[in-house]
Amino acid sequence: MKPLDEAEIEEVLIDNGLGVLSLVEGTEPYGIPMSFGYGDEMISFMMQREGDAESRKMAALESNPTACLTVYEHEEGPPERWRSVIVTGELYEIPDDEEGEAFFNLADNAVFAPDFDVLNVSPEEIDLRYIGLTIEDISGREYSPLAVYGQR
Repeated sequence: MKPLDEAEIEEVLIDNGLGVLSLVEGTEPYGIPMSFGYGDEMISFMMQREGDAESRKMAALESNPTACLTVYEHEEGPPERWRSVIVTGELYEIPDDEEGEAFFNLADNAVFAPDFDVLNVSPEEIDLRYIGLTIEDISGREYSPLAVYGQR
């Protein structure tokens, strides 16, 4: 196992626009797969309230903004390589003047499900919010036989 340096951490975040966002809902952990955008040290998500009902993720966010994003990748070998990045911080609603940057980051490297098309839905039909994650702590690791033996 080897720690990733800052450039390698950024590479993992840019190359993988899908991770697991872990929230705290009351006293219960709540992890959900989420598309995210990353650029200029900004991590952003699009979150939607689900119809008239309060979404579980928005309720968790509002009760406790502390969150953890786990991003990982696996490359088939030889040699096989696993890399992961963990970011902890607090979620916040991105201010209007930063929504353009958040949108660009999401468009640039987020991974969305096939046929996911919120951009062609009228604003009256959807309550979409841009949410950011502060980067309070960030770390990354790599495992591969080459990394273990000091080669790359």
